[in-house]
Amino acid sequence: MISQYNGEAPAGPRNILLAVGKRLTLKGFIINDHFQLMGELANQIAVWFAAGKLKARESVAEGIDNAPEAFLKLFSGDKIGKMLVRLG
Repeated sequence: MISQYNGEAPAGPRNILLAVGKRLTLKGFIINDHFQLMGELANQIAVWFAAGKLKARESVAEGIDNAPEAFLKLFSGDKIGKMLVRLG
C-alpha cells in the first residue's frame, strides 16, 4: 500500500477478504508512536556501524563536470544510497 502513497490508491487491498477469512488483525505503523526509542536506536545503530554490521551505500560521480548527470539520477532512481560528487 505504501507504494501507492503519492498516486491514486485503491479503496483498499484487493484481497482484504483473505484477512477476514484468516482472522487477521491489521494495525498501522506510525513512527510518532515510537519516538521515545530514538535515542536507543541511534546508540544501537552506532554500535552496528562501528562493528561493520552496517555499511553506507552511495553512488559517486567523479568531477564537477558529472554533477548535472548525478543530479538527474536523483530523480530517475539510477543510484544507490546517497549521491555524491567527488571534486578532487
